[in-house]
Amino acid sequence: MPIDVRARTERFVYLLWDCKAAKCLPYLSQDFSFVGPFNNTICFGVSELIQYCCHVEPIFRQLSFEIGNIKVVHENTSTYVLLVVGNILLSNDKRIARERYSFVWHKVASRIELTHLHASIPTLQADKGQFVFLSLPGKHGSSEQATQTLAADKPIFIRDTKGTVHAIGGQQTVYLEASHQYTIVHLRDDAFKVRCSFTELTSRLSPYFIRVHRSYTVNAHLVTSMKGPLITFVNGSTVSVAAKRVKETHAALYKAVATSKNKHD
Repeated sequence: MPIDVRARTERFVYLLWDCKAAKCLPYLSQDFSFVGPFNNTICFGVSELIQYCCHVEPIFRQLSFEIGNIKVVHENTSTYVLLVVGNILLSNDKRIARERYSFVWHKVASRIELTHLHASIPTLQADKGQFVFLSLPGKHGSSEQATQTLAADKPIFIRDTKGTVHAIGGQQTVYLEASHQYTIVHLRDDAFKVRCSFTELTSRLSPYFIRVHRSYTVNAHLVTSMKGPLITFVNGSTVSVAAKRVKETHAALYKAVATSKNKHD
């Protein structure tokens, strides 16, 4: 693979993050297609990329982006597919979410053109004509207030099947998973099993823990994206909901985050 493809990918990511749509245009092919976070469907033409930049620019001005890894996932004589994963940072360099881009480059004569781009960023929702992150700063409170919301809730203490006592709270507990007569508690970087019914344990948690499936209860504050039935969390783990409950689930998670923020404003 030409070194230029990786370098072009990196340059394009930072131009896109800075919402410099005009400088992105020379990279695009005539049949360029784009999948963004607003509709999750393939759209054609540079206008879609321009609209995307207009939507996210007010938010991105408050944040910064740092590329973590650029990986080549497919390559042949004329096509290069690259995956970019990076971190979204606050002004104090604190990581608050991860972002992914998928690039498809085609070689046409001596030129390399971007034919397809898929941008996957944390869940967005409409707010008076603007788009704001579900779990990032917005008009209803800062990221510090959101952290305080999680920290203010009293944790519950529970013993796992090995005899270790754990404190389950909003900052570290990502989701619960039913497992017969047990419940698996998934943390940001660990998991453990408790001898407690899934329904009982769910009922003891804060209201922003939402049951989205007969086997899953999720922490709405630690959700970073929802694409169709797939829910992704801050640590990269995922769970799926029934297709017929997608809209209902998305609405419940939005409401849970908004309600808990308003109570602490």
